[in-house]
Amino acid sequence: MMPIVTHSNKILHPLFLVCLALLLCNDFWLKEEFSNVITGKLSDFTGLFIFPFFWSAFFPKYTRGIHISTVLLFIWFKSPLSTPVLSWLNGFGLSIGRVVDYTDYMALVSVVLCYYVFNNVTIHRSYRSAKVGVIYLSIFSFMATSQIPKVSTFYPIQDQEYYFKGTKRELIQKLNEVQVEKVQKWNNKLTPVQRPIVIDSVNDLIHYELNDQYVLGRLLDIEEEKRDSVYYQSNLVKFVITQENTRAKITLLEIMVRVQGVGDVDITKLPYPKKEVRAFKRNLISPLKKKF
Repeated sequence: MMPIVTHSNKILHPLFLVCLALLLCNDFWLKEEFSNVITGKLSDFTGLFIFPFFWSAFFPKYTRGIHISTVLLFIWFKSPLSTPVLSWLNGFGLSIGRVVDYTDYMALVSVVLCYYVFNNVTIHRSYRSAKVGVIYLSIFSFMATSQIPKVSTFYPIQDQEYYFKGTKRELIQKLNEVQVEKVQKWNNKLTPVQRPIVIDSVNDLIHYELNDQYVLGRLLDIEEEKRDSVYYQSNLVKFVITQENTRAKITLLEIMVRVQGVGDVDITKLPYPKKEVRAFKRNLISPLKKKF
């Protein structure tokens, strides 16, 4: 007896599963790690394949209409015409966002590919538990990929000063030691999805491998201690080292925060970054204190 062929089995097609995995991986890892043109377009290409494919699998009589509607909806969504509606929806506590970029329309080719694949594939076997899992992941991905993106910005700090019993020279030396130790610890415990951190001996910069634009830290020249104020800056934090009598001092100036939004962020409307300041104390100040 031949197994019953149902269209819903098509969501187990390898190409659909690959696109679903890429979409989730991109939205929850690649965008955070790289955040470039490729990661932005990848969500559009994969999303425009799995969205009409998924709904066509459960409403096969409306396959053509679903694909046409997907094209029209995407064109509207990626245009300024959708702004009033999105603003209205976000007023109810939702978090729907997008960037108006007409080059995103290139991804509409995925809808054409989806229509061809859907109408030329048959999946005979049905694994109920696998289908249920794919259904949940698909719906989750549809909601997650339209969330307002996060941007990085520096928050000014005015109330964080840390004292050390020693000289600026000693503090600079120990600061460099702590950073090197942190890099070694990170690289010794790498997981398959994490990238190594390298120390650029030429520029004394600390960054992820293959991404020298995002500076995680920097090693200070010991001769800088001759200056009254020694400034430290990375993509994560800004602070200044000074000397007060017999004590060296670190004054936190700005700290990087990740917030939802597009374009310039109004710092005055952001809450004080307690979490980020605690992380700064835990990852840098506490190890430094132990060395004095």
